[in-house]
Amino acid sequence: MALLLEKTDESGNLISYWRIAPYMHVDFVEKFIRASLMGYKDQTARGAGKVPNMNVHSPSMNMPFSIDLSGDAAIDALKTGDARAALYEVAKLMSEFDGYQNC
Repeated sequence: MALLLEKTDESGNLISYWRIAPYMHVDFVEKFIRASLMGYKDQTARGAGKVPNMNVHSPSMNMPFSIDLSGDAAIDALKTGDARAALYEVAKLMSEFDGYQNC
């Protein structure tokens, strides 16, 4: 699961494959989940085990560092066994992902 959206970093590198990290911060008391957003050149690079581009969070990229979910929605997402599906739904509503495609 990922989102496709082309962005170019300050060095001219194309980043088109956006993935929510499988590791996340979970706070059951505050009912909160936060997961990092990782950007790759493309799906092939991700599949080949390449590391995410470290420039994805520079100001010109206009991309969030993380995706957050809170309240009962966070608890419901955790009950599914993989909260990332719910986090992707949050990301899709963000203006930074206007024009995305599902992958």
